[in-house]
Amino acid sequence: MVRNPSGARYDAEFIKKFERINVALSRARKLLIIVGSKKFLSEAGIIDLPDLEGDHSRDKINFPVYREIIDTINFRGRILTAKDILGE
Repeated sequence: MVRNPSGARYDAEFIKKFERINVALSRARKLLIIVGSKKFLSEAGIIDLPDLEGDHSRDKINFPVYREIIDTINFRGRILTAKDILGE
């Protein structure tokens, strides 16, 4: 268990690397479980996403990648809160 106190500041550079996001999401075969603070990821996960074919006119600058991931999970999957899992 980890704490996520409101108002705390964290360095999000590690989770903002598009290469890491790509590897994390593309390795799952049957099930993908993401654990983290939805609020933190939504707010901190703004990245410059390059076009993977090298067309810089299609780069997405200041793209809210984790907000998009969360929205997709809400639509196609399910988000569980700590309360859902721990029953508190």
